[in-house]
Amino acid sequence: ITLIMDVKLALVMIATLPFIFIIAGAIACKLAPFGNNTLMGIDAWGQYFPMLREMKRAFRSLDFSYSFTGALGFDMTAQSAYYTNSPLWYILFLLPGELTPGQVDLMVFIRFGLCGITFFHYLSRHYGKNELGMVFFASAYALCGYTLAFINQFMWMDAVILLPLVLLGIEQLIEGERGMVLYLASLFLVIFSNFYIAFSVCLFSVLWFLLQTVCMFKGIRNMFISAFRFGICSLMA
Repeated sequence: ITLIMDVKLALVMIATLPFIFIIAGAIACKLAPFGNNTLMGIDAWGQYFPMLREMKRAFRSLDFSYSFTGALGFDMTAQSAYYTNSPLWYILFLLPGELTPGQVDLMVFIRFGLCGITFFHYLSRHYGKNELGMVFFASAYALCGYTLAFINQFMWMDAVILLPLVLLGIEQLIEGERGMVLYLASLFLVIFSNFYIAFSVCLFSVLWFLLQTVCMFKGIRNMFISAFRFGICSLMA
């Protein structure tokens, strides 16, 4: 019971610490929904937000044909591969009314909490234990320079959330078959949500597989079996 309570407490801390920090910054900067400013500057306001609004319209009407709402128009399916495929956006698409800057900003803030949760999950599985120090490392991962520098490139954040699951899936895949589903599903979601950052994740996955194969070496036969599983799952994803 104590162990379960410790894990729950750690998960709550991880989910709230990065979220609390980023919310505090949003309040200080008077970002929506706490003020009249917004994260969406430059391209985020001129491109991403209008595309999200149009995708919400398409999602609710089930009409994903060519749209003429921007300039000379754009193909809804093609542009979604980079801008609007994140599964998290569908939560906002289900809400009534028009999409608002405050809703998008809040979803960005929630992503920071999710980054902390997935990285803590990776650390706890990798080291086989739950420690308080992992909470701070998970929070540091969620609030790293990359996420803060590209905070208004919110379509890239899903890859940061899913990367720890991809790496954990690779490690479990090398140990046995149980990691195949996790690796395949998480890598697929990375590629589906944003193919651009997915290129980097795919390249890093190959390097991580090679590194872990050496670190967890259990013989030539196991190495070839792991490589086969890794290749098949990567191609399927």
